Amino acid sequence: FAVCFTASAAVGIKMDETGTITLEKKTLNGTPVPDATFTAYQVLALTKNTDGSNTDEGTYVATQAFADVINANVDLTDTGYLQSAGALFGSTEEIEAIIPKLLAASKNATNGVSFTDDTTDGIYASPELSLGVYLVVETEVPDHYNISTSSFLVAIPEWNGNAANGEG
Repeated sequence: FAVCFTASAAVGIKMDETGTITLEKKTLNGTPVPDATFTAYQVLALTKNTDGSNTDEGTYVATQAFADVINANVDLTDTGYLQSAGALFGSTEEIEAIIPKLLAASKNATNGVSFTDDTTDGIYASPELSLGVYLVVETEVPDHYNISTSSFLVAIPEWNGNAANGEG
């Protein structure tokens, strides 16, 4: 079965808040797919600036498991929290090129947070997560389905250029 995903990250824009990632998994004909498991790995943490600047601004810092990949592929200079995952990682082609490297690094990561659909509606919501950028990977599927090869990056909060929003 082919499966479609939609994702969003919801949070305010205060540095001390957390957010969640919500996914919807359906077949191509729109049937919800329950009973899968997703894992979100924090690739970049959003840390509060401590240099006396605006206290509601921060800096992205690569998490330990992903530091080598990030440092070799992403320029984190002059990045504040008001950027989408796409803006941080560049073009679609650049994102598609880095995801396999991040997936390889995730095999050694200990910061993955798994979440499942506890209903039958195909809606998956993570627990509260720290602000940052996450690699989301489908890690388990119900019988008769294949694990999706479409891992993706999502930022909490997701930024659309005008305001933080709940759409990823």
